[in-house]
Amino acid sequence: MAIDLIAKYCQTCQHYIQVTQECCLLKENRLEVIFAIGPCQPAEMVRQVVKSLLSKRRNERKNLTQDILSTAFELTELLKQQRLTKRFTIYALKSYLTKTIRERLLPRLHCEDCSYLSLTKPAICQRETIISANGEVVNPNYGNKRFPSDHACTGFEALAPSGSAEINSENKILLLLIADALSQRAVHARDQNKAEYERHYLVFSLLVQWCEEEDCSWQEWKQYTASLFHKTVRTIERDLDKMIKFLQESDVI
Repeated sequence: MAIDLIAKYCQTCQHYIQVTQECCLLKENRLEVIFAIGPCQPAEMVRQVVKSLLSKRRNERKNLTQDILSTAFELTELLKQQRLTKRFTIYALKSYLTKTIRERLLPRLHCEDCSYLSLTKPAICQRETIISANGEVVNPNYGNKRFPSDHACTGFEALAPSGSAEINSENKILLLLIADALSQRAVHARDQNKAEYERHYLVFSLLVQWCEEEDCSWQEWKQYTASLFHKTVRTIERDLDKMIKFLQESDVI
């Protein structure tokens, strides 16, 4: 079960803004201030991420504990000089730390990090051609289902370091169709369904933003979204299931 970081660290902190769920320290300072006086223990977050990643390579390391401590210290010193530029929440902080550390320690050579992996489920490869020794040829993976953990092909194009990827024209059209369908359903809904359908449209808008930025994990996004609407995570999950069913029945997806 995911930990509610806001309840654990933020709600009793004088720097926490309850209305926006943002942290004044994150908004006004570089991360070195958070590392120095923040109650959320960012240094421990760094150590845990480093431990998780380096432990996967245990056989390659003779002194794992020392490697974890030295690597965590090195990355902490680097991160102290950085500053968040948007979404100044504890979830955004944790996501930024995790992604930065991953980019430093692990190669980005999987489909989940490729800008040509579709946003729709099941995810498919949208890279039509690749460059080979014989010039430009058809990509054998084009149009095929790809798992996020699949090794990338030679057509791999990494997401931007910030985690945001430009949405290609095919996905833009699909997103517009989905948004229009959900919007029209909310506009023409009867009173008993109107609030729910309006929430569905807003949840979808937040989902698109998350797909573009990915500044927190999937579970953290659901928690964050649920808190905005004063609902449970399970309600948001049901909303997503209902949206998918509606869009499938409407032949939108």
